[in-house]
Amino acid sequence: MWEMLQNYFHVLLQDRFNSGYIAGLAAALVIILLFLFLRTVLVFRFRERSTKLLIVRTERGKNVISADVLVASIGNALRRFPTLALHEVKIRQIGGNARGYHLILECGFDASQGDSFPECSSKMREALFAALSEEFEIHNLRRIDVHLEDYRPDTAAVEHALAPRERIALPGDDDTSSDMGA
Repeated sequence: MWEMLQNYFHVLLQDRFNSGYIAGLAAALVIILLFLFLRTVLVFRFRERSTKLLIVRTERGKNVISADVLVASIGNALRRFPTLALHEVKIRQIGGNARGYHLILECGFDASQGDSFPECSSKMREALFAALSEEFEIHNLRRIDVHLEDYRPDTAAVEHALAPRERIALPGDDDTSSDMGA
């Protein structure tokens, strides 16, 4: 059987077209396998996974901060932003060995105090980065995402938008034209 396959491939590769075709096919397979290998390595290197601990490395060891402590600290920092109400904090670890962290804050927003959500969330992110680096020396926090879960609009603006509008009188419009040919 093995001899028969050897003879078949020997005859097949004697033709230039066939040998070029097989070489091209082999090169394509090698490139595909290389990309699959690189993708696998990158997925494991830069994956994000949920965690309940935040690890801060120092010169003499590491500090491990629980998610509950982090939630309390974030809640304390958010007191300066009364328009935002914190519902949930999720910690995601980027890569292995505590390379970096990603916080996801699920918040509610109350627009009745006149702030806009983008401005308020931007100021809140800056304040959180500063507070966490000052309080716990967390320097491996890469980003903070704010998910708007609950929105309470300004009631005066909503009532104004929903108020019945006055009919604009157009030229030629009058109450007597409703007779319709009488």
